[in-house]
Amino acid sequence: MLPANRRLTTEFFEETIAGRSFHSPLLSIKVILSSKISENLSKKSRFAVAASKKYFKTAISRNNARRRVYATISSLLSHIADGFFVVILIKPEALKLKPAELRSAVGTIFDKAGIMKKGQSKVE
Repeated sequence: MLPANRRLTTEFFEETIAGRSFHSPLLSIKVILSSKISENLSKKSRFAVAASKKYFKTAISRNNARRRVYATISSLLSHIADGFFVVILIKPEALKLKPAELRSAVGTIFDKAGIMKKGQSKVE
């Protein structure tokens, strides 16, 4: 699970949703610089994961999807640059992947969004 100091609070969720969008067949993300929202927070990047009722009909499936993506983000924290707020929107195809494939997909879209540290864009 992602540490609480790395999770995006409801307070900043709506402002982050208005940020830049990046899409892939498995995930969509919204990204905004944390300095545009709040100067008082730590400079660490923060994340939220959303699973829509449109795709995941039961609460169990939504929570399972969110947990898998949070676990993937936790494994990538050392490769992620500081100073971003990120909302990840999961598509149902993402749950069909093995953990290594999901990690690669998340790393690829983070690299596309420019939130990976310089020189660490290749995630395996």
